[in-house]
Amino acid sequence: MSVQAPPSVVFGGYSETYCGSLAARQDEGFRSLLTGPKGGEVYSCAADKDQARIVFGEAKKMLEADPDLSEMAKIYRDAIEIPSTGSVYRVLSAEAFTKEGLSPTMVIFDELHAQPDRELFDVMQLAQGARGSLATMFCITTAGQKSDKSGQDSIAYKLYQYGQKVARGEIDDPSFFMAWWEAEADADYKDPKTWADANPGYGDINDISDFESTVLRTPEAEFRTKRCNQWVSSNLTWLPSGKWDELESDREITPDDELIIGFDGSFSGDTSVLVGCTIEKDDTPPHLFLIKAWESGAAPGALPKRNHAITK
Repeated sequence: MSVQAPPSVVFGGYSETYCGSLAARQDEGFRSLLTGPKGGEVYSCAADKDQARIVFGEAKKMLEADPDLSEMAKIYRDAIEIPSTGSVYRVLSAEAFTKEGLSPTMVIFDELHAQPDRELFDVMQLAQGARGSLATMFCITTAGQKSDKSGQDSIAYKLYQYGQKVARGEIDDPSFFMAWWEAEADADYKDPKTWADANPGYGDINDISDFESTVLRTPEAEFRTKRCNQWVSSNLTWLPSGKWDELESDREITPDDELIIGFDGSFSGDTSVLVGCTIEKDDTPPHLFLIKAWESGAAPGALPKRNHAITK
């Protein structure tokens, strides 16, 4: 009985270091195609084919620019074949139901946060099992919205959390490597220090004046994910970051207070909450407070009880 080493996963999070990461991605795919095992299968994957073609297109340009390399390969619109080794490099999009039966030696996921669900990731990861230690998966992404279309944590956010546990020593997984640059979660997204923390190329390959300009006209959530590499709960925010926390109050509710009670229930593993809001008789701002919260998988009392005064 022989046991093969597991495929390895390389997960990278970056903000505006796109040029360098793009070169690395296409170089890995190109190198694996030419020097990898016979019958190798290399795939560029993304949420849609246009995005997947970005990595694939760079490898294609390298072949077309070198006459000697071009003679080794057959180049098609969405595929490169090496007849001498039987290896192939293809582009795949998120229609995971069409990808069963593959046996990848290398998978390059671009902008993993944009995957609508984890289906394509699971199909490609499990398909690498027969390749053992010959298989590698590269996942490159900025941060994004924490949840996918199912309402659950996205595959990119799950890998981010997994990588943190590996880095802290909570999980021993030598087959998983993560490199991640991000600003602190509560950092001011308009602060140049925040930009520098999330961008290794800040002030070098990244133009500082571009940050100063785009921050003025980009929605906060979009700027946080694309330039500060911070995860957000939603791409649509109705309050500026930190504004809700500023309204926190220690006011105690008394039996004489007139209240409105609201309940938001759930049935799919989401959080259910019961909240109250005071009805004031003068110009005092209404006071909103949490009565009880039920979160799937959370220990009783794990959620904090926080009170907020609602300003006009």
